[in-house]
Amino acid sequence: MYFGYINLLEFTCFIFVRTRMSIKYLPKFITVLNVVFMFYINSYMYSASYQYFVFMFTATVYVFCFFLLEYEHKAIHEWNPFDMYTPRL
Repeated sequence: MYFGYINLLEFTCFIFVRTRMSIKYLPKFITVLNVVFMFYINSYMYSASYQYFVFMFTATVYVFCFFLLEYEHKAIHEWNPFDMYTPRL
């Protein structure tokens, strides 16, 4: 399930993430969630791995949707080439 989650995350990031703020901060939040998940899985012999995976997946979707609504939506609808959130080369 985890490798499918990583593939889905990379695919959606390649399609939807275009602004500077999302490119800079979204991977940091996602990496923290994944590192904590891996640390938890490897630390406890009888861990609640499925429950924590569902929690991590939900948190990732929440963070991803926050960045989509906060930065990507504004960049698409208010396309200003000089705005801070507009994608650049």
